[in-house]
Amino acid sequence: MAQAVSLKERIHTIDMLRGFALLGIILANMAAFKALGFSQYADTVNTSLTETTAADQTINTLLDFFVIGKFYPLFSFLFGLGFYMFYKRLVEKNLSADRIFQRRLLFLLLVGMIHLVFLWSGDILHLYAVTGFFLLMFTQRSNKAVLAWALGLILASGFFMTLLLTAASAGTASMNPGASAEQSVASGISVMANGSYGDILSYRLNNEVVFVLLQLPFSVPFILGLFLLGFYFGRRSMFTDAGSHMKSWKRLWIHSLWFGLALNTVVTAFKQEWTPLPAGISTGIGDGLNYMAGPVMMLFYVSSFVLAARNTGLRRVLLPFASVGRLALTNYLLQTVIAVLLFHGYGLGLFGEVSVTGGFTAALIIYIFQLAGSHWYVKKFSQGPMEYLWRKWTYARAA
Repeated sequence: MAQAVSLKERIHTIDMLRGFALLGIILANMAAFKALGFSQYADTVNTSLTETTAADQTINTLLDFFVIGKFYPLFSFLFGLGFYMFYKRLVEKNLSADRIFQRRLLFLLLVGMIHLVFLWSGDILHLYAVTGFFLLMFTQRSNKAVLAWALGLILASGFFMTLLLTAASAGTASMNPGASAEQSVASGISVMANGSYGDILSYRLNNEVVFVLLQLPFSVPFILGLFLLGFYFGRRSMFTDAGSHMKSWKRLWIHSLWFGLALNTVVTAFKQEWTPLPAGISTGIGDGLNYMAGPVMMLFYVSSFVLAARNTGLRRVLLPFASVGRLALTNYLLQTVIAVLLFHGYGLGLFGEVSVTGGFTAALIIYIFQLAGSHWYVKKFSQGPMEYLWRKWTYARAA
């Protein structure tokens, strides 16, 4: 009986975290859904990305502190954790673990590229698929080596990206975007808000998709570090035997809280331009430092959910997140479908017209819709449609 309860708590905790991650992802992605988030001049001349009222400024500050750069690390951490659990089950069943996992990644890569090219430029699935292949290099490494690589990659990426983004911001700040940049952004907003699907696809292919793909070499090391951190937690049975690790979880909760609050206060100060540094340079430093501050806050969220799941009352409150998390891939893609139909020209055409507060509200409404829909769906079906296809593809040739 005790083992059954432990398994149930483990599944619900991980699913709850996935569902919670999807809330943060829609909140963080909304800025790029409703405006030219992938334009090099977006922060300078695209007013729909900046706050215009006190409410906008407050929401932007809260998003910088609690959301931006915290939830895709959470999703990445959970991917690494999921890899460990998936791979371990394959080994225990004497299946070809490497080959089956590679098939799983190929499906994710295919879906990610379709998502990236034909729907939205902010796709993260193709990045996860490419990075996932590197996980197979660590299946035989010791726990100590896995943790060292995880922390090393995260810290090195954070240091490198801080230098890179600060230098890039300094270069942009020294240049006046000028009328041509404003015209380019205005033209992009017009296409996205009023164009047909073909017009928008052509614009994105020429201005966004290639740029996103070129960032892969810079993104893979950081994502791999987060994958390995989740893999390490799985190896240590931190979720499957959470009760035996309560002291570690409580210690992690305390230290990730104070350290996360301190680091993210610094990051937010830079990103909100509360420092005497030039605006562009301040933002670049903040974005770079967030590569290190975000994962710390992420660990606070993870440890909070694990500790809350041990309490019957709190677990009942958080359990609705699990329904969304069980359909994580389906819900992630559904967020894009809903958002592009709201903002793109072949939908309602609200692109470039929605404030920060409006975008925040829209994100919450979309998520509430997913929360209710997922709760209804999992009562009738054991898997989401994309999860079903993913599983069928993965095991199609399993022997």
